[in-house]
Amino acid sequence: MRCETVRRMADAFRTGELSRLAAERIHTHLQRCAGCSRELSFLRSLAFTSREMRAQAPGPLVQKVLSATADHFDRVQTRLGPAWVGFSRHGITLLRPGEMNSLEFEELYRKIRGRAATPAKLPAELARIVRLAAEGSLSRPAQVDMTGLTTFQQKILKLLQTIPRGEVRTYAWLAQKAGRPRAARAVGNVMAGNPVPWLLPCHRVVPSQGGVGNYAFGSDMKRDLLRREGARH
Repeated sequence: MRCETVRRMADAFRTGELSRLAAERIHTHLQRCAGCSRELSFLRSLAFTSREMRAQAPGPLVQKVLSATADHFDRVQTRLGPAWVGFSRHGITLLRPGEMNSLEFEELYRKIRGRAATPAKLPAELARIVRLAAEGSLSRPAQVDMTGLTTFQQKILKLLQTIPRGEVRTYAWLAQKAGRPRAARAVGNVMAGNPVPWLLPCHRVVPSQGGVGNYAFGSDMKRDLLRREGARH
């Protein structure tokens, strides 16, 4: 084995990341090459010194970093009852109306969004938006964080925000707008898994044959939201 190869792999040799065969070949080379042995000794010394130089970040700084980068959740009271709201610095990540405790929502959050969230105060503007949506009064697209969703899911959910308040569209219309005219069933699956109902208004999507159709939180809530928004359906 050549010296340049050994020196390139020296740190991996030091940390035990190499295969047994590669490690044995490097060990044999080191026994007869003083230069490469010195290089390995230097790396070991550098690694030891680096560990000794580590320092604990100040508590307030750690909390500030976590607060700015982590996901959080809070409970807000609305006209439709209590709603749990997950959020990040990019916007609302999950909304679930109904009675549940914080541990249940935390588990649900991890299951749906694939990451953890911790309790924190919901920013006043986001709380206001959630309440307006529950009242049927939200007139502009809300700040929603769709990271982690598939491209198709994001396309469909963004199209929801183009449906004017007081109007409805069909699943077939959404599929057509998404460039997948035969994917009405797939659109329905996206509606069923909508992480942020009310704000991403899946209640404005109805069957082509009439009626309000299914809704994850009951047809009565869907009908009530449409009525409050002024939809004639």
